[in-house]
Amino acid sequence: TPKPVSAATSATQAAPNAFTAEDALDIVTYSVQDFSSDGHWLAATSQTRRDAFGIDYRRDGDPTYVRSPSQRVWVIDTQRGDQQAIFPDKRNVRAMRWSPDGSRLAMLLFDPKSQSYEPVIWERTGGRLTTIKVPAGKYVAENSDLRWTIDGSKLAFALHTLAWRKTVQDSFEVMTKGPVFVQTSKDSFLTWEALRRTANVRSIAAYDLKSRQTSELLPETMVSSWDLTEDGALITYSEDITKKTDYDVIFGSESKLMARQLVDGKTRTVLPTLKGLSLVWSEDGSRYAYGKEGRVYVATLNDTAAKQVAGAPPEAKRDTPPHTSKAARGRRDRERFSPVRYSPTNDALLVSNREGIWLLDVASGSKDLVVATSDSDLALPRVTTAAWT
Repeated sequence: TPKPVSAATSATQAAPNAFTAEDALDIVTYSVQDFSSDGHWLAATSQTRRDAFGIDYRRDGDPTYVRSPSQRVWVIDTQRGDQQAIFPDKRNVRAMRWSPDGSRLAMLLFDPKSQSYEPVIWERTGGRLTTIKVPAGKYVAENSDLRWTIDGSKLAFALHTLAWRKTVQDSFEVMTKGPVFVQTSKDSFLTWEALRRTANVRSIAAYDLKSRQTSELLPETMVSSWDLTEDGALITYSEDITKKTDYDVIFGSESKLMARQLVDGKTRTVLPTLKGLSLVWSEDGSRYAYGKEGRVYVATLNDTAAKQVAGAPPEAKRDTPPHTSKAARGRRDRERFSPVRYSPTNDALLVSNREGIWLLDVASGSKDLVVATSDSDLALPRVTTAAWT
């Protein structure tokens, strides 16, 4: 006697192409990693959800833990559409960066044996791979970026010490496996935040492609972020100076902006605090703009004082409180600006306020409305800057 067919079975038989969980795990997602300066070469990766199997999410609070999703690494000729796989299989890579002339692609490649990333340079012509050796007792920081010098002769990256890694891993072990773990607000930092902040304890080094030597650019300190100026004369970095846990702001922190000359190692403070500031750099790294309390200032790394280019003039001390009428509040809001982006030629700046995005002439301070936006008018679009020729 034939068995009765359920409605679910009947539906499955009628739809042999039904989307399944297995299908979901095999969906391929592409990500753009970097674009060569001439727009000819694109570095990209592709992976499936299945590639994320094996990640231990219980170690997300451990700054030394590296998630290890494997992915295909592609170089794409944007003019012809040709794709080339750099590796024959899937690898764990990150921080891919083209050299200025597009002839080399640098990346951080995970080494399962050392459980750390290694800087690798791939030659576009010939496909040769060169693994950069780092100084003894150190390894590439898990949160490192890569930076080429403008002439493509050096590649810079951040380093941790092996001693640092062991100390952090031991601390994480105590915090997660007990038997007893105590936190107290009497300490300057909550223990989890203190552990997270240790990831900023880094030094910055550069590999010289000609001499094949790695030299130190910045000794170990609390580096939140860093960059090289285009002329290769300076390294700029934000130094973490947070004094204690901020219970009002989640992961609240404070940094100061520093500049170090690479020739003689002289270091100076550019801005004593970045708290409450929105900072924007020029492409060559020699100039910066920042917004504070609705005013926008510009300066170079050689300036001792910044120049205000947008926003209301600093208010003088008042004997009476400011007007609080709707018109007065609207007028003050329209005078509050934030920096958006420097022009590649350093002569102009995009700034924004509640009315929209403005093109500002740095020399004269004059500005023209580029596009109108509004937080209150839903008919107007929300606009962000994508690129500037």
